[in-house]
Amino acid sequence: MEFYWWIIIAIVIIVIVILGIIIKQKCVASKLSESNKESNKEQLIKKQGEMKIIRDDQKINSLNNNPFNQSLQKQVLENPPYVQVEPPKIQNNRNAGKEQQNQYKFQYQNNQPQDDYTKIPSNNPQNVNYEKNENQVIVQQEKQNQKEISNLSKNQENKQDQKPQYTNIQENNTKKYIQDHIAIQNNNQIDEKQQNSFQPLIQQSNEDVELKNNQDNELISQKQNIKNENQYNLLNYEQQRSQNKDFEQDQVIQNNLEQQQKNNKVNGQQINQNNNSFKFFSNSTFKNKLIFDCIIGDVKSVSQNKNNNQDEKIKKSNQNQEQVVIDNKGLLLLQNIIDETSQKRQIADEFKPYIRQLQEKSDLKRNYGLTLIASSKLYQYCNAFREVRGDGNCFYTAFGYQFLCILLFEYTFDQFQEFIDKIRKSDLPMKIFVTDKDLKIDDKQLEKQLLEEFLNRLTKLKQIDDITQRQDSFNTQFAAYEKQSEEIDGYLYGLSTIFFRNYSNQIVDLSINKDAVFDREKLLKWEEECNSNEVVIAELAKQLNVFVQLIFFQDKDNFVVNEYEKDKQHKIILLIKPGHYNIGYFKPESENKNNNQDEQIKKSNQNQEQVVIEIHKSDNNEIDGQTIQQSIIGDVESVSENKNNNQDEQSNPRNQNQEQVVIDIPQQVINQPNSKIDGLSLLQNIINETSQQRQVLDEYKYYIRRFQDKSDLKKNYGLTLKASSKLYQYCNAFREVRGDGNCFYTAFGYQFLCILLFEYTFDQFQEFIDKIRKSDLPMKIFVTDKDLKIDDKYLEKQLLEEFLNRLTKLKQIDDITQRQEQFNTQFAAYEKQSEEIDGCLYGLSTIFFRNYSNYIVELSINKDAVFDREKLLKWEEECNSNEVVIAELAKQLNVFVQLIFFKDLDNFVVNEYEKDKQHKIILLIKPGHYNIGYFKPESENKNNNQDEQIKKSNQNQEQVVIEIHKSDNNEIDGQTIQQSIIGDVESVSENKNNNQDEQSNPRNQNQEQVVIDIPQQVINQPNSKIDGLSLLQNIINETSQQRQVLDEYKYYIRRFQDKSDLKKNYGLTLKASSKLYQYCNAFREVRGDGNCFYTAFGYQFLCILLFEYTFDQFQEFIDKIRKSDLPMKIFVTDKDLKIDDKQLEKQLLEEFLNRLTKLKQIDDITQRQDSFNTQFAAYEKQSEEIDGYLYGLSTIFFRNYSNQIVDLSINKDAVFDREKLLKWEEECNSNEVVIAELAKQLNVFVQLIFFQDKDNFVVNEYEKDKQHKIILLIKPGHYNIGYFKPESENKNNNQDEQIKKSNQNQEQVVIEIHKSDNNEIDGQTIQQSIIGDVESVSENKNNNQDEQSNPRNQNQEQVVIDIPQQVINQPNSKIDGLSLLQNIINETSQQRQVLDEYKYYIRRFQDKSDLKKNYGLTLKASSKLYQYCNAFREVRGDGNCFYTAFGYQFLCILLFEYTFDQFQEFIDKIRKSDLPMKIFVTDKDLKIDDKYLEKQLLEEFLNRLTKLKQIDDITQRQEQFNTQFAAYEKQSEEIDGCLYGLSTIFFRNYSNYIVELSINKDAVFDREKLLKWEEECNSNEVVIAELAKQLNVFVQLIFFKDLDNFVVNEYEKDKQHKIILLIKPGHYNIGYFIPQNEK
Repeated sequence: MEFYWWIIIAIVIIVIVILGIIIKQKCVASKLSESNKESNKEQLIKKQGEMKIIRDDQKINSLNNNPFNQSLQKQVLENPPYVQVEPPKIQNNRNAGKEQQNQYKFQYQNNQPQDDYTKIPSNNPQNVNYEKNENQVIVQQEKQNQKEISNLSKNQENKQDQKPQYTNIQENNTKKYIQDHIAIQNNNQIDEKQQNSFQPLIQQSNEDVELKNNQDNELISQKQNIKNENQYNLLNYEQQRSQNKDFEQDQVIQNNLEQQQKNNKVNGQQINQNNNSFKFFSNSTFKNKLIFDCIIGDVKSVSQNKNNNQDEKIKKSNQNQEQVVIDNKGLLLLQNIIDETSQKRQIADEFKPYIRQLQEKSDLKRNYGLTLIASSKLYQYCNAFREVRGDGNCFYTAFGYQFLCILLFEYTFDQFQEFIDKIRKSDLPMKIFVTDKDLKIDDKQLEKQLLEEFLNRLTKLKQIDDITQRQDSFNTQFAAYEKQSEEIDGYLYGLSTIFFRNYSNQIVDLSINKDAVFDREKLLKWEEECNSNEVVIAELAKQLNVFVQLIFFQDKDNFVVNEYEKDKQHKIILLIKPGHYNIGYFKPESENKNNNQDEQIKKSNQNQEQVVIEIHKSDNNEIDGQTIQQSIIGDVESVSENKNNNQDEQSNPRNQNQEQVVIDIPQQVINQPNSKIDGLSLLQNIINETSQQRQVLDEYKYYIRRFQDKSDLKKNYGLTLKASSKLYQYCNAFREVRGDGNCFYTAFGYQFLCILLFEYTFDQFQEFIDKIRKSDLPMKIFVTDKDLKIDDKYLEKQLLEEFLNRLTKLKQIDDITQRQEQFNTQFAAYEKQSEEIDGCLYGLSTIFFRNYSNYIVELSINKDAVFDREKLLKWEEECNSNEVVIAELAKQLNVFVQLIFFKDLDNFVVNEYEKDKQHKIILLIKPGHYNIGYFKPESENKNNNQDEQIKKSNQNQEQVVIEIHKSDNNEIDGQTIQQSIIGDVESVSENKNNNQDEQSNPRNQNQEQVVIDIPQQVINQPNSKIDGLSLLQNIINETSQQRQVLDEYKYYIRRFQDKSDLKKNYGLTLKASSKLYQYCNAFREVRGDGNCFYTAFGYQFLCILLFEYTFDQFQEFIDKIRKSDLPMKIFVTDKDLKIDDKQLEKQLLEEFLNRLTKLKQIDDITQRQDSFNTQFAAYEKQSEEIDGYLYGLSTIFFRNYSNQIVDLSINKDAVFDREKLLKWEEECNSNEVVIAELAKQLNVFVQLIFFQDKDNFVVNEYEKDKQHKIILLIKPGHYNIGYFKPESENKNNNQDEQIKKSNQNQEQVVIEIHKSDNNEIDGQTIQQSIIGDVESVSENKNNNQDEQSNPRNQNQEQVVIDIPQQVINQPNSKIDGLSLLQNIINETSQQRQVLDEYKYYIRRFQDKSDLKKNYGLTLKASSKLYQYCNAFREVRGDGNCFYTAFGYQFLCILLFEYTFDQFQEFIDKIRKSDLPMKIFVTDKDLKIDDKYLEKQLLEEFLNRLTKLKQIDDITQRQEQFNTQFAAYEKQSEEIDGCLYGLSTIFFRNYSNYIVELSINKDAVFDREKLLKWEEECNSNEVVIAELAKQLNVFVQLIFFKDLDNFVVNEYEKDKQHKIILLIKPGHYNIGYFIPQNEK
């Protein structure tokens, strides 16, 4: 319907425009007619101005000797930019219309040689006349000049009242139009367009009136004193080309125009009526003469243009003249569109160009994050690329740029011209529309103009002969995002985009596949991507005869190549990652090499030409840095070349001590006078400008870091126990290297230098050094995107010698330990620390191994496999073919290299090179980074650890030994302690025995040397006892208490959670969770720290002790522990905190056992449970009893117990990181062994459930035959507590808990409510919130007869009701269900801060293109989807979304598909069923759980539906229903925002009702969530099946797995009415399937 209205409106507009044009033409004709009637019969005499070549010397002299002519010529030459003309007076001539057309023709005689140009002006420019007779020219001119001079003063007096008009005519415009007129004269014709573009100022004939605009380049003058005639002429233009009196006559331009004019006065009136740029004016500054002429730029260019392609220039001139104003308008609209869209985005300048620089294959691999195998495969199709700007036009940018390249650089000129002509003939539109903005180009004239502009620009580019210049010009114009010059104006990209969008639309319209482009309207929308581009690409390839390769990147490992028109010659490569296209290239390897060489040569030449300056050399040939005035770039070798090539300059005495040098010198060297140019300075400059610029912590700045053992290795690479055990067969320690692009050369180089320095003999070392010296190995290095490099033979030789000398110096250190330390320090240093440690060894090593790699690759037969070999010599750039390099290094250096590649936490690959060699290098690689690996036998590790511990212990004991004054009662006086004390109390006696002399000193009789670990708190308190709890508190304060977490996460154990929370917490699928519930169906979270295993295990074993063991069993265990004298040691890594004193440990153990005994003695098991949980969970002191220590005591106990039983176990060697058992908050990586031993020693059945992913878990069981059970849930890095409770027990527990909670609520608030006479509750008397059930009122009445007999209670009763605060605050308000429902909505969904558009419970209807975009589907997947669903509607994202999506659709069936009888039948059925309307809100004291209120809500819901059904107009009914359902707040009495809530509660209760009756009800394991507001039931599949069955509807559940796949589940397929549910994990939407004809 809308389409027809638009057609009618368009027709009306066209009619109005046509009428306007007709009226305008009539007005013009009438004005011309009046002008003709009023004109005098006196007409201008027909004169044709002729331009004659006067060869007679006498004639020339007579003209040149004319004083007025001489002055006129001089004045014209002195003032070229202006035309100064008197406005003509229009004579009253009625016969002017009968003049012939030929009076406007230009006469140009070029067939006779000319020696001079002659101007023949009159003194009065209104009376200029040429005679046809050549013999009378001179005589008549002389007479005429005399007459005009005599009349000049009189005429000037009559003109005093006239205002002069001035026009500044620019030279280039004048030149253009005059050239056009010359071309017209030479062709002796004026085409139709030219005639229409020049309107004459007179009417040529009364019968045939033609408007002519032939005055663009002609200057008109009138003569006032001629009565019957009015003539004006354009006189000759003469330009003096030489000061030697030689005048070359290049052009003679004479325009003789005669025009009818009125005789009345016209002051300053503009004659040209076509916005002519030439205007006529008088110059009042010249009293005695009037100058009129047109200055036309360069006379020489006129003669050149005259001879070349005059027909083409006439046509082009016509086009230009017709579009003087329109051109600006078309491009202005385009500029406006660009300004309002792409220019609005705030991005860095480097990303603004529409196309960017060409990038090679290594950048291609990096840009798309491809693996080595994927990139290798890709290079068969594409090995270079160019990025395009990221906007919705990117497809047209990428395709258009490449096709224009084909046009401009591959097509011949004839093929190009054929294509251009074809486009011109097709009359292709150039429409464009901008969504949500009032911007568009939708006008035929403007479109035609833009198309012509685009084609002309391409033609101009094609005409550039030099193909390199053409390429540069095209790239610059296409990439430009703003105006840079007249030529580079930033429009080419926009013109190209509009062209290819319209061309695509045109060919799609003619295609048989046009229906497949379902969102075709987007083809003409600026910066909007069509989702059916595959169809468009196929059509473009077909119509343009190009082979198109579309490479679609799915992920880092996979890509798909689609090919169109494969047999075509010209090729376009499009690279697409969802949402963005780039330009691809495929260049043969040989071409790449040649291009690189050419580019390097070119760049080198540019650099050498760029800066060549003179440097003064001192006597000792040192370069004086003071004289260098700018940065020097190039190569020292060019000095000699410059000497040889510039003999003349060298012969100059000034140059004897100077030479031209082109050297790469860092600024630091230049700024230092008399400094030597050396390689180390250049190297230091490179390091300063690269790695030193990165802001990283100091610990990460070192090029190599500390040695780390196998536990750190496992943690660093996040390996599983299985993977790490396998890894330890190859590598069991490692060292990290700094993360930069040099990491491979750091890791390899460091290890090979270690072999040189510590494994090679001195002879072997010297042999290697000599071999390197003889090889004359280069030491080149280049830095990408920086003007930094080392590329000079002398400097390279110097650097190589420096490197070898440093190694030799290190090798000469006899003490191997000192040598090792010295080498590590020098290699790791990132800055200068001393003369010896200057931070350069790393750089020297890196350059050496890069050049050595390049050297051996060059000699290798596999050198072609190193496709990005140029990166070998680029600083901080990684070569992607390192495997080949590694193989060659291993072979040439005679080393065994193990390359360990980590794929994921479970898998790694070991590649070995030269396995039979003696010396070994281990490289650890995780994509993008290398580290250093080690393999050390276990015995060596143990010895090293013992030595290190002994050494550390000695250091600690030596560190602090102070005197402590002991009081009489042996308490330590904290006041005398002056500093922190570290050590072991046992050392006191040793110190006594070893220091007899000091003890004999009287001063020491009451003093002793003590080395004790005492916390600062104890020291600061005078006379305080040193106890273990204070130390424990200090440890907790300095570790777990320091972490900033929410209070709810601070508790060491948290609340008990059921199986639905268990499934959600571990993100399990339905299948996995169902399997899990056979082992575990509830859990409890523990705090996430390194103690979590001991928390989870310890808590459960203590529960067994306290709640399952008898008191005798409990006492037996306690006595056993006491007798074992179990230690209670603990150490804190990287902190000066520990408990390592026997007395303190014994004290802590006793404290722990006493606390357990005290808990066991609580008779009430519930109270005991509460007290234990509270004490264990507490993270800070709450009371004397709950002091927050139980968790810490338990953790220390189980850590020490684990260490003790492991020590006695035969598997103790399997616990490779056993030292971590006694480290606070550090996890032992061998917990499986520990768990097995704990289960065995404590006689418990332990189930360890390890979650691998959402689908899989593994159950390990230990001591399965034991009675007491512990369940540990582990997801890598964290343990939780598991439970398994039989289903019946869960139900009973839930009921007991609900009864208990109900009782608590009823006991909590029981208040007196005064009832008014009408039984309404007076809210004013309610003093606090009321919780409970209305039914309890009657019970309370019966149970409290005594209170009722009290007169005070006759009109009062105890009520326990759930009333919202809003109702309480309103006096005399009725308690109704809608108020409760509104309160629930207000406290839940209304609390979320979302945009208004997302607040509606259902949103607008969207078509299939939006459906595809919303779920991010591929074309293949979306095409398949459209067979099931081709439109959708989004629903609000909350936990009610399933009931919203299903409920809305079923209500639509009720209201719009059911007959009224069917509808009424359903309503009656629901009424009879007495369906509940309960709802509960988790973690909020909000619910609806009262039969009366529920019945009221159900009736309200059914009545609203009935009222809607009764609306006869189905459209109005639909709108009313949608408005009410979507409303999230009250808009009117009718639209109160409650229909959504009523529907949700109804379908939740209906679901619960039918599930209860179903045989599959046990499958709904989290059924309690059916009645919980905004909580999703995880068993919705069962619920959906039951709803479909009971409501007799066909339900299609479409589950989207990813962008390529979805699954369709169908329920009750044979039913008539249909519901489509779209689900992406966590959210449901509404689906539709609409047949094509119905659309």
